[in-house]
Amino acid sequence: MVGVREQLRRDLRRAMKERNHLAVRAIRSLLAAIDNAEAVPIQHTFETGAHVAGAAMGAGAGDRPRRKLTGPDLTQILEREARELEVLSAYLHR
Repeated sequence: MVGVREQLRRDLRRAMKERNHLAVRAIRSLLAAIDNAEAVPIQHTFETGAHVAGAAMGAGAGDRPRRKLTGPDLTQILEREARELEVLSAYLHR
């Protein structure tokens, strides 16, 4: 079974090949919303460098694991994005 992100990426490639700019923007927006939802809150508990304020020291020191989204999480994100796109479309076509 293909995941939502993988299907969106396939759809994005197809839209780009077809030069469907509206679909490309919408799909990129959906992918960004999923990526943002997976982000974890920043916690400054790591050692910082002296040369750049707040920078993590060492390769990968600032990396944190992403949140795992469930099916209902993805559904909620996609529905919210769809509503926002509908509102924007209605505004632009008034």
